Amino acid sequence: MSWSLKGVAGALKNKIFPLKPGLTLGRQGDLVVPDTKASSIHARVIQDASGHLLITDNNSKNGTRIKGERVAEVPVKAGTVFYIGDQGFEIIQQGEDETPAPAPKTKAKSRPREKVPDLVELDELTPAPPARAAAPPPTPAVKAKRELPKLDPEETKAPIPVPEEGTLPPLPLEVEALVEKSPNIPPQDDLPEPPPAREDELEVVPEAPAPKPKRYWHEILAEFMATNQEDFQEKKKPVSALNPAVVLEFVRGLQVSTHWVLGYGPRKIGPNSLDLPIFEPGAPAVCFEIFPSADGIVFKTNHPELVLLNGQAVDSNTLRVGDVIRINETLIEVDFEE
Repeated sequence: MSWSLKGVAGALKNKIFPLKPGLTLGRQGDLVVPDTKASSIHARVIQDASGHLLITDNNSKNGTRIKGERVAEVPVKAGTVFYIGDQGFEIIQQGEDETPAPAPKTKAKSRPREKVPDLVELDELTPAPPARAAAPPPTPAVKAKRELPKLDPEETKAPIPVPEEGTLPPLPLEVEALVEKSPNIPPQDDLPEPPPAREDELEVVPEAPAPKPKRYWHEILAEFMATNQEDFQEKKKPVSALNPAVVLEFVRGLQVSTHWVLGYGPRKIGPNSLDLPIFEPGAPAVCFEIFPSADGIVFKTNHPELVLLNGQAVDSNTLRVGDVIRINETLIEVDFEE
């Protein structure tokens, strides 16, 4: 038999959801309950050994209620009404509520037949004009071959004139006029030799550094560990159990839907924390610290102007259920788990 949940109060009123084993209800459940009094996973649907379905409360903060009384489980029976916060649900069998009737089938209208024109007598047809003869394809243009002039074999055998040894052809008139206008230019052979360079003017080329010997990675690691041995020594820190365990649930910001359960302290929360990081831009390196004391679980911060507790700037205070820690745009709700 199939079961369903029908909203009877709240934002899900008149909406129907299928009910099956494994279904979770809550602000982050399979069936999202948009109610501030609902927990992230408020309730679950399970099936007992006899095959009956039960809706069990998931140790929620505000509980699951029937007629105003808090119950641990809701038996799946037709007509049972239970509440999660201000959202009410009624258990119904599939098909109990009226479903919209299917639209009646209508017979498709046939299209009217087009009127066929009357036949035309053959002698009324106008003869088609005769087809024009196709024009012949154009003749491709042929490039005329250029004939090279024929050389006289006797002319090709004439020797090429070579100047005699020690003689050069005369200079052009322009070059001769340029030389005459520059009489102070000494001959190339009469140029004085440059003076020898002094020792202090000689450029000293540094010797190339000797190549470093190759080292293996384990040798480099061993040297690093020996140099920084004190930084790697085990430093024991006293820790104590947080009783009850502290539950930090992100309800707004970049880490919304994040759920932390802290069972021991002291614990530091902030961008520099490896296990409890804060991703809020502009947050201090260590936002706040939680540790046990004789009065209960204590909240402490060195940045009260950036980290607010219940909207107030306080250095330290004992945490209670429902407290809200604010870091810029990030909101964290405090709860306890027995």
